[in-house]
Amino acid sequence: MRSEGTFHLFARVLMRKNMSKTKRKASEWGLGHFLSLDVYQNHVSLAVSDPDNRTAFSLSPLDRKKYNNMDAMANELQTLISKYNVEGFVFGIPSHYDDDKDYQYYLVGTDAKIFIDGLHDTRKFEGLTYTLWEKKDASKLVESMLKVCNTPEEVAKNVITRSSALSILQEFLKAANRRPLFEKRLIRD
Repeated sequence: MRSEGTFHLFARVLMRKNMSKTKRKASEWGLGHFLSLDVYQNHVSLAVSDPDNRTAFSLSPLDRKKYNNMDAMANELQTLISKYNVEGFVFGIPSHYDDDKDYQYYLVGTDAKIFIDGLHDTRKFEGLTYTLWEKKDASKLVESMLKVCNTPEEVAKNVITRSSALSILQEFLKAANRRPLFEKRLIRD
């Protein structure tokens, strides 16, 4: 369970300057959905929220090898933004924080940081909101459950891939709807 201070820490982490902020519950953001992205070297796990921003639903992951550059990946994400009326991104980030260091220290070189910078460089997401959310050990939990059920390795891998962004978004929605002080950011230069 996330403590109050930790929630604000992750809600405030900024990776770009000049971002405007407003404070509202996730369910008060309007008709838009949230799209969760859990970025790995070979794929991006995706999940989208319902119209009330209370429940997350898994989408098919994007195979990063399929896209020859970040522009192609950005075009695919723009298709999802239009299809689901996405108002903001929720990026999964590593969950190891030391109070002695700035959280951005841990983001340097991560797949998520490189991916976010790549999206920013395409200039196709100006004005779209995003936040960073700590990854939990959800994939380990799913992995353990699948092992107990003797699930074939290939099927288990697919389930784990699909569940990572889902668990990130569901935890985010749970916390954001509980707390009215969620910060919304706009991607700008």
